[in-house]
Amino acid sequence: MATWGGDPIESTASAIRALARVRPSSPFIDGAVKFLLQQRREGHWQSTRDTAVVVAALADVLPRFASQTQGATVAALLDGQPFGERTYSGEDLYGPELMVGESLTMKPGTHALQVSRRGQGAGMMLEARLSYLDAGEGLKASTSGLTITRRYHRVVREQGGSGIQETLQPLGKSAEQDGLLFVELEVNAPNAMEYAMLEDPLCSGCEVEEADVGRSPGGRDLHPKGLHREVRDEKVVFFASDLKAGKNLFGYMVTPGLAGTLHVMPASASLMYHPQVRGTSNEQTLVVGGGL
Repeated sequence: MATWGGDPIESTASAIRALARVRPSSPFIDGAVKFLLQQRREGHWQSTRDTAVVVAALADVLPRFASQTQGATVAALLDGQPFGERTYSGEDLYGPELMVGESLTMKPGTHALQVSRRGQGAGMMLEARLSYLDAGEGLKASTSGLTITRRYHRVVREQGGSGIQETLQPLGKSAEQDGLLFVELEVNAPNAMEYAMLEDPLCSGCEVEEADVGRSPGGRDLHPKGLHREVRDEKVVFFASDLKAGKNLFGYMVTPGLAGTLHVMPASASLMYHPQVRGTSNEQTLVVGGGL
């Protein structure tokens, strides 16, 4: 079972704090600090809990490293051209990062990034990270421990003996404008897991049916125990306390208000305390207003 109790970031931070108190000159501290800095992503660690314990651990050993960066200047060159420079003091050792080409457009081919250091101090601890946006269409599903699939169904409302009955039918080639749809998210996990988050982007003009307590379209339970749902402007987010091994189903209802061919960005599923365990669905197109 994947739980935050076995988190190597928190364990390493705790070990650093212990060494700082009983063996402040231990050679293991340097390697442990380097490991923690390598896990940092965009100024934080993988969870708020991890970030809190790491900051406390680094504060304990800050005096050890402050002299190594006093007055040091770090500069970066991309293909021989200056792309950023920053001077550090002992007080901001773990402060703002040196950003290289924050909004850079890269041409296809090979590029060289050079990082240099000048000034006083004993050395430099370097971490490089590349992030990018894919401007193409037809994004494919990906999996790193979880798989997620999104499906659309038409909701058919009929008067039954005990009131309005809501059943599900295949979507067909298109959805009806202002017609009710059921969005089904299927998450498959290789084993039981805890604290998962699902994010499903909304297509343009889609309004979420929030008044759905007590309703069960097609027999689906929209609010099972241990599930919290948030409806935001651009997406629907689910927080699940548990995932069982195998198939897990989540769902909600929407009404598409705009006609046309709409692009829906991939849905994602990840573990909140192990975000590297994740998966994304395919990008999809939803045709609204055509023949059913």
